[in-house]
Amino acid sequence: MEHEQPQALGGVRVLDLAGPIGAYCGRLLAGLGADVIKVEPPEGDPMRRWPPFYHDRPHPERSLAFFHYHLNKRGITLDLEKPQGRDLFLSLAARADLVLEGFEPGYLPALGLGFERLQQANPGLTLVSITPFGQNGPYAHYKASDLVGLAMGGVLWLAGWPDRAPMAMGASQGYFTASLLAANAAMLALHYRDLAGEGQHVDVSMEEAVALDLETSMQFYDTRGLLIRRGGHYYTPLNPDLGPGMRRVYTAADGYINMLVGVQRLEEWTTLLSWIDSEGMAGDLTEPRYREVETVRKDIAHVQQVFEAFTSRHTRQELFEGAHFRFPVEFFMAPVNTAADIAADPHLAARGFFIQVDHPELGTSLRYPGPPFRLSETPWQVRKCAPLLGEDNCQVYGTELGLSEDELQRLQAAGAI
Repeated sequence: MEHEQPQALGGVRVLDLAGPIGAYCGRLLAGLGADVIKVEPPEGDPMRRWPPFYHDRPHPERSLAFFHYHLNKRGITLDLEKPQGRDLFLSLAARADLVLEGFEPGYLPALGLGFERLQQANPGLTLVSITPFGQNGPYAHYKASDLVGLAMGGVLWLAGWPDRAPMAMGASQGYFTASLLAANAAMLALHYRDLAGEGQHVDVSMEEAVALDLETSMQFYDTRGLLIRRGGHYYTPLNPDLGPGMRRVYTAADGYINMLVGVQRLEEWTTLLSWIDSEGMAGDLTEPRYREVETVRKDIAHVQQVFEAFTSRHTRQELFEGAHFRFPVEFFMAPVNTAADIAADPHLAARGFFIQVDHPELGTSLRYPGPPFRLSETPWQVRKCAPLLGEDNCQVYGTELGLSEDELQRLQAAGAI
């Protein structure tokens, strides 16, 4: 875990109180070199109890989810409900550049830790609030999970089969989306701070962040009253005028393949049909009438049946490589990969995507997904694994804030840390 090179956010300090909704925001900033301090209550963040666990042994220090979301962060314990805890937090905020939080709107101000109070302690501080529905509005105080954010943001409406109820998406996509935009906003706020000398309050709503994932769905509804619906096996198109089935998941011999093809791109269409016909499976699709959009639209079920019969005879890799070598221009055919496929992907291995992270507390190292992007001069780096509970209390409170060992013991006895 080398880290000699300078990093984009080197010297930036972040206090991370965001919880699950903003955990990935802190992880992104930490990977860019920010000193992100995970602030947990003395009993530990609830994410420490998220499965799966290392070797399937549930324990707050063995959660693989916590490991992932808090890579590169330092960790302290602090009870904001205690007066001593609030005083400590203000001392930390006076030395920080960013505070990430995911509390219900009004919680921090009620403790005397709202944005105005934080700015008194540190005028250059930016507070990034990541919540389900934002800081104001009729739903601001509503509780919500990742699934609620996906539902309210409209993404679930597009996921699943047209004749069935909407389907939930895998992983915490709502939290990820909110965290990604929060990280972008935080860096913009830092840039403004460097120009103007003052911080600001960043308000991130998961519902709004997810709604941006709808692509052109809102525009078609606003301009034409057209409600784009979920398409099951095939993708609901960005342009409904293209008709159904132009992008669809097909069965392969060893899984599934995703393919985007249409008569509108005639060179691709004829090349695909020639490929299928070379195996004697194209049937009547080679007839001139199947070069017309209306014919394909009318007979889409028949077209898909021919494609399905062809793809099901080949493995995903055969189809993927066959498309690459046959098409003179871009053609979208790719395997639908499982986690096991991604772990064994030779392309990712060649790029060094996966990294080994030492876990001294486990006596081993674990493999992690690597950088989400590459910076040539200030690369994403791994400095440490996720912190143990209160791992950096002595360093942060003692060495950096100057508290004595006796003071730390009194704070611990009072439940403040």
